[in-house]
Amino acid sequence: MSEIGESGMAPVSELNPTVVVDDLALGELEHDAELGKLEAAANQLLADGVLTPKQAQEDRENIAKARKSFYDMTPEQKKKVINGRVKFGTEMLTSTLPGGTATVLKFKLDHGVLKNRFMQFVPFLDRALVNLGLFGEEVLGKTQYNERVKALNTIVLSFFNEVKQARMEAEKAVLDAKVKFDDEDDVYYEPSVPMPALETEIHIHKKTSMIHLHAYEEFDKLLLLCSWLEWNEVRTAKEISNLTKPLFTSLLSVGRRGYMSYVDLMRMRSEKAKINQAA
Repeated sequence: MSEIGESGMAPVSELNPTVVVDDLALGELEHDAELGKLEAAANQLLADGVLTPKQAQEDRENIAKARKSFYDMTPEQKKKVINGRVKFGTEMLTSTLPGGTATVLKFKLDHGVLKNRFMQFVPFLDRALVNLGLFGEEVLGKTQYNERVKALNTIVLSFFNEVKQARMEAEKAVLDAKVKFDDEDDVYYEPSVPMPALETEIHIHKKTSMIHLHAYEEFDKLLLLCSWLEWNEVRTAKEISNLTKPLFTSLLSVGRRGYMSYVDLMRMRSEKAKINQAA
Protein backbone atom coordinates (compact mmCIF):
# COMPACT_ATOMS: atom_id res chain seq x y z
CA MET A 1 0.00 0.00 0.00
CA SER A 2 1.25 3.50 -0.79
CA GLU A 3 2.48 5.65 2.07
CA ILE A 4 -0.28 7.97 3.18
CA GLY A 5 0.85 11.55 3.56
CA GLU A 6 -0.73 14.84 4.60
CA SER A 7 -4.52 15.01 4.26
CA GLY A 8 -4.70 11.19 4.25
CA MET A 9 -3.49 10.42 0.75
CA ALA A 10 -0.42 9.31 -1.10
CA PRO A 11 2.24 11.99 -1.74
CA VAL A 12 1.58 14.07 -4.82
CA SER A 13 4.81 12.77 -6.38
CA GLU A 14 3.10 9.37 -6.72
CA LEU A 15 0.21 10.80 -8.72
CA ASN A 16 1.12 11.98 -12.17
CA PRO A 17 -1.16 14.92 -13.15
CA THR A 18 -1.09 13.74 -16.77
CA VAL A 19 -3.10 10.72 -15.66
CA VAL A 20 -6.10 13.06 -15.62
CA VAL A 21 -6.32 13.15 -19.39
CA ASP A 22 -5.28 9.50 -19.72
CA ASP A 23 -8.07 8.34 -17.44
CA LEU A 24 -10.67 10.23 -19.41
CA ALA A 25 -9.93 7.89 -22.31
CA LEU A 26 -10.47 4.69 -20.36
CA GLY A 27 -13.32 2.19 -20.18
CA GLU A 28 -16.23 4.49 -19.47
CA LEU A 29 -15.13 7.05 -22.04
CA GLU A 30 -13.86 4.83 -24.84
CA HIS A 31 -16.35 6.03 -27.37
CA ASP A 32 -16.01 9.39 -29.08
CA ALA A 33 -19.71 10.01 -28.63
CA GLU A 34 -19.33 9.92 -24.85
CA LEU A 35 -16.67 12.61 -25.00
CA GLY A 36 -19.00 14.63 -27.17
CA LYS A 37 -21.68 14.33 -24.51
CA LEU A 38 -19.28 15.53 -21.83
CA GLU A 39 -18.32 18.47 -24.01
CA ALA A 40 -22.00 19.34 -24.41
CA ALA A 41 -22.47 18.96 -20.66
CA ALA A 42 -19.65 21.43 -19.99
CA ASN A 43 -21.30 23.92 -22.35
CA GLN A 44 -24.66 23.44 -20.62
CA LEU A 45 -23.13 23.91 -17.16
CA LEU A 46 -21.61 27.14 -18.42
CA ALA A 47 -24.98 28.29 -19.73
CA ASP A 48 -26.60 27.39 -16.39
CA GLY A 49 -24.04 29.42 -14.49
CA VAL A 50 -22.57 26.40 -12.69
CA LEU A 51 -19.15 26.80 -14.34
CA THR A 52 -17.26 29.96 -15.07
CA PRO A 53 -16.11 30.55 -18.68
CA LYS A 54 -12.57 29.67 -17.63
CA GLN A 55 -13.65 26.39 -16.01
CA ALA A 56 -15.75 25.43 -19.04
CA GLN A 57 -12.81 26.14 -21.35
CA GLU A 58 -10.55 23.98 -19.18
CA ASP A 59 -13.12 21.19 -19.45
CA ARG A 60 -13.23 21.44 -23.23
CA GLU A 61 -9.43 21.42 -23.48
CA ASN A 62 -9.13 18.34 -21.28
CA ILE A 63 -11.82 16.54 -23.28
CA ALA A 64 -9.92 17.29 -26.48
CA LYS A 65 -6.74 15.88 -24.89
CA ALA A 66 -8.65 12.83 -23.76
CA ARG A 67 -9.96 12.22 -27.27
CA LYS A 68 -6.42 12.24 -28.65
CA SER A 69 -5.02 10.28 -25.71
CA PHE A 70 -7.47 7.44 -26.24
CA TYR A 71 -6.12 6.65 -29.68
CA ASP A 72 -2.51 6.82 -28.48
CA MET A 73 -2.84 4.36 -25.59
CA THR A 74 -2.51 0.59 -25.81
CA PRO A 75 -5.14 -1.62 -24.12
CA GLU A 76 -2.52 -2.62 -21.54
CA GLN A 77 -1.81 1.03 -20.70
CA LYS A 78 -5.50 1.78 -20.31
CA LYS A 79 -6.01 -1.16 -17.98
CA LYS A 80 -2.97 -0.25 -15.88
CA VAL A 81 -4.03 3.37 -15.41
CA ILE A 82 -7.62 2.62 -14.48
CA ASN A 83 -6.61 -0.18 -12.11
CA GLY A 84 -4.20 2.22 -10.42
CA ARG A 85 -6.91 4.80 -9.96
CA VAL A 86 -9.31 2.24 -8.47
CA LYS A 87 -6.62 0.98 -6.06
CA PHE A 88 -5.66 4.48 -4.95
CA GLY A 89 -9.31 5.49 -4.62
CA THR A 90 -10.00 2.43 -2.46
CA GLU A 91 -7.15 3.38 -0.13
CA MET A 92 -8.55 6.87 0.30
CA LEU A 93 -12.13 5.70 0.76
CA THR A 94 -11.24 3.33 3.58
CA SER A 95 -8.97 5.59 5.64
CA THR A 96 -8.95 8.75 7.72
CA LEU A 97 -5.96 10.56 9.18
CA PRO A 98 -5.38 9.90 12.89
CA GLY A 99 -7.37 12.57 14.73
CA GLY A 100 -9.40 13.42 11.63
CA THR A 101 -13.20 13.29 11.54
CA ALA A 102 -15.28 11.16 9.19
CA THR A 103 -18.64 9.47 8.89
CA VAL A 104 -17.89 5.75 8.75
CA LEU A 105 -20.65 3.58 7.33
CA LYS A 106 -21.40 0.24 5.74
CA PHE A 107 -22.06 0.69 2.04
CA LYS A 108 -23.50 -1.64 -0.58
CA LEU A 109 -23.99 -1.45 -4.33
CA ASP A 110 -25.78 -4.25 -6.15
CA HIS A 111 -24.70 -3.37 -9.67
CA GLY A 112 -21.16 -3.82 -10.99
CA VAL A 113 -21.59 -1.07 -13.56
CA LEU A 114 -21.75 1.40 -10.65
CA LYS A 115 -19.06 -0.23 -8.49
CA ASN A 116 -16.07 0.63 -10.69
CA ARG A 117 -17.23 4.19 -11.25
CA PHE A 118 -17.90 4.62 -7.53
CA MET A 119 -14.39 3.48 -6.57
CA GLN A 120 -12.81 5.66 -9.26
CA PHE A 121 -14.68 8.90 -8.61
CA VAL A 122 -16.25 9.20 -5.15
CA PRO A 123 -12.95 9.06 -3.17
CA PHE A 124 -11.29 11.75 -5.30
CA LEU A 125 -14.21 14.17 -5.07
CA ASP A 126 -14.31 13.61 -1.31
CA ARG A 127 -10.60 14.33 -0.90
CA ALA A 128 -10.79 17.27 -3.29
CA LEU A 129 -13.34 18.86 -0.97
CA VAL A 130 -11.20 18.04 2.08
CA ASN A 131 -8.11 19.59 0.49
CA LEU A 132 -10.01 22.65 -0.69
CA GLY A 133 -10.94 23.25 2.93
CA LEU A 134 -7.39 22.68 4.15
CA PHE A 135 -5.40 24.73 1.66
CA GLY A 136 -7.64 25.60 -1.30
CA GLU A 137 -7.85 29.33 -0.60
CA GLU A 138 -4.10 29.52 -0.01
CA VAL A 139 -3.28 27.81 -3.32
CA LEU A 140 -6.07 29.14 -5.54
CA GLY A 141 -6.90 32.52 -4.08
CA LYS A 142 -10.24 33.37 -2.50
CA THR A 143 -12.20 33.98 -5.73
CA GLN A 144 -11.19 30.77 -7.53
CA TYR A 145 -11.52 28.79 -4.30
CA ASN A 146 -15.13 29.93 -3.87
CA GLU A 147 -15.89 29.22 -7.54
CA ARG A 148 -14.53 25.68 -7.35
CA VAL A 149 -16.33 24.80 -4.13
CA LYS A 150 -19.60 26.20 -5.48
CA ALA A 151 -19.20 24.33 -8.78
CA LEU A 152 -18.58 21.01 -7.04
CA ASN A 153 -21.48 21.45 -4.61
CA THR A 154 -23.85 22.47 -7.40
CA ILE A 155 -22.96 19.72 -9.86
CA VAL A 156 -23.20 17.00 -7.18
CA LEU A 157 -26.60 18.20 -5.98
CA SER A 158 -27.84 18.44 -9.57
CA PHE A 159 -26.73 14.86 -10.25
CA PHE A 160 -28.42 13.60 -7.09
CA ASN A 161 -31.70 15.32 -7.96
CA GLU A 162 -31.56 14.02 -11.55
CA VAL A 163 -31.09 10.42 -10.43
CA LYS A 164 -33.66 10.69 -7.63
CA GLN A 165 -36.27 12.01 -10.05
CA ALA A 166 -35.61 9.13 -12.46
CA ARG A 167 -35.82 6.62 -9.60
CA MET A 168 -39.16 8.04 -8.44
CA GLU A 169 -40.58 7.88 -11.96
CA ALA A 170 -39.40 4.28 -12.39
CA GLU A 171 -40.87 3.39 -9.01
CA LYS A 172 -44.22 4.78 -10.10
CA ALA A 173 -44.03 2.84 -13.36
CA VAL A 174 -43.43 -0.38 -11.40
CA LEU A 175 -46.33 0.29 -9.01
CA ASP A 176 -48.68 1.14 -11.88
CA ALA A 177 -47.66 -2.01 -13.74
CA LYS A 178 -48.25 -4.17 -10.66
CA VAL A 179 -51.76 -2.76 -10.31
CA LYS A 180 -52.42 -3.55 -13.97
CA PHE A 181 -51.06 -7.08 -13.61
CA ASP A 182 -53.24 -7.64 -10.56
CA ASP A 183 -56.34 -6.24 -12.27
CA GLU A 184 -55.75 -8.60 -15.20
CA ASP A 185 -54.94 -11.52 -12.89
CA ASP A 186 -51.56 -11.76 -14.60
CA VAL A 187 -48.33 -12.91 -12.99
CA TYR A 188 -45.22 -10.78 -12.50
CA TYR A 189 -41.78 -11.57 -11.11
CA GLU A 190 -39.41 -9.90 -8.67
CA PRO A 191 -35.84 -10.08 -10.03
CA SER A 192 -33.09 -9.40 -7.50
CA VAL A 193 -29.31 -9.27 -7.21
CA PRO A 194 -28.23 -12.33 -5.16
CA MET A 195 -24.61 -11.20 -4.86
CA PRO A 196 -23.96 -7.44 -4.46
CA ALA A 197 -21.08 -6.03 -6.48
CA LEU A 198 -19.75 -4.05 -3.52
CA GLU A 199 -20.11 -4.38 0.24
CA THR A 200 -17.59 -2.45 2.32
CA GLU A 201 -17.02 0.04 5.11
CA ILE A 202 -16.18 3.52 3.87
CA HIS A 203 -15.07 6.86 5.29
CA ILE A 204 -16.81 10.01 4.07
CA HIS A 205 -15.40 13.38 5.09
CA LYS A 206 -17.71 16.03 3.64
CA LYS A 207 -21.46 16.66 3.39
CA THR A 208 -21.33 17.07 -0.39
CA SER A 209 -19.49 13.74 -0.64
CA MET A 210 -22.36 12.13 1.27
CA ILE A 211 -24.82 13.55 -1.25
CA HIS A 212 -22.61 12.12 -4.00
CA LEU A 213 -22.75 8.73 -2.27
CA HIS A 214 -26.55 8.95 -1.93
CA ALA A 215 -26.77 9.63 -5.67
CA TYR A 216 -25.12 6.25 -6.29
CA GLU A 217 -27.57 4.60 -3.91
CA GLU A 218 -30.46 6.14 -5.83
CA PHE A 219 -28.91 4.99 -9.10
CA ASP A 220 -28.52 1.47 -7.72
CA LYS A 221 -32.23 1.40 -6.79
CA LEU A 222 -33.12 2.76 -10.23
CA LEU A 223 -31.22 -0.02 -12.01
CA LEU A 224 -33.07 -2.66 -9.99
CA LEU A 225 -36.39 -1.04 -10.88
CA CYS A 226 -35.33 -0.99 -14.52
CA SER A 227 -34.55 -4.71 -14.29
CA TRP A 228 -38.07 -5.29 -13.00
CA LEU A 229 -39.60 -3.28 -15.83
CA GLU A 230 -37.58 -5.11 -18.48
CA TRP A 231 -37.95 -8.55 -16.91
CA ASN A 232 -41.72 -8.20 -16.81
CA GLU A 233 -41.78 -6.77 -20.35
CA VAL A 234 -43.16 -3.41 -19.26
CA ARG A 235 -40.25 -1.59 -20.92
CA THR A 236 -37.89 -2.64 -23.69
CA ALA A 237 -34.12 -2.78 -23.34
CA LYS A 238 -33.89 0.23 -25.66
CA GLU A 239 -36.29 2.24 -23.49
CA ILE A 240 -34.24 1.39 -20.41
CA SER A 241 -31.05 2.41 -22.20
CA ASN A 242 -32.59 5.74 -23.24
CA LEU A 243 -33.44 6.38 -19.59
CA THR A 244 -30.07 5.52 -18.09
CA LYS A 245 -27.63 6.85 -20.70
CA PRO A 246 -28.04 10.54 -19.77
CA LEU A 247 -27.62 9.61 -16.10
CA PHE A 248 -24.36 7.80 -16.78
CA THR A 249 -23.14 10.86 -18.68
CA SER A 250 -23.95 13.04 -15.65
CA LEU A 251 -22.24 10.52 -13.37
CA LEU A 252 -19.06 10.69 -15.44
CA SER A 253 -19.18 14.47 -15.64
CA VAL A 254 -19.41 14.80 -11.85
CA GLY A 255 -16.73 12.18 -11.28
CA ARG A 256 -14.35 13.70 -13.78
CA ARG A 257 -14.70 17.16 -12.26
CA GLY A 258 -14.04 15.85 -8.76
CA TYR A 259 -11.03 13.85 -9.92
CA MET A 260 -9.56 16.73 -11.87
CA SER A 261 -10.15 19.13 -8.97
CA TYR A 262 -8.20 16.81 -6.69
CA VAL A 263 -5.25 16.39 -9.05
CA ASP A 264 -5.13 20.04 -10.12
CA LEU A 265 -5.10 21.24 -6.51
CA MET A 266 -2.32 18.84 -5.53
CA ARG A 267 -0.29 19.83 -8.59
CA MET A 268 -0.74 23.55 -7.94
CA ARG A 269 0.16 23.11 -4.29
CA SER A 270 3.32 21.24 -5.23
CA GLU A 271 4.30 23.92 -7.74
CA LYS A 272 3.72 26.68 -5.19
CA ALA A 273 5.84 24.83 -2.62
CA LYS A 274 8.72 24.61 -5.11
CA ILE A 275 8.47 28.34 -5.83
CA ASN A 276 8.50 29.14 -2.11
CA GLN A 277 11.53 26.90 -1.54
CA ALA A 278 13.40 28.58 -4.41
CA ALA A 279 12.62 32.08 -3.11
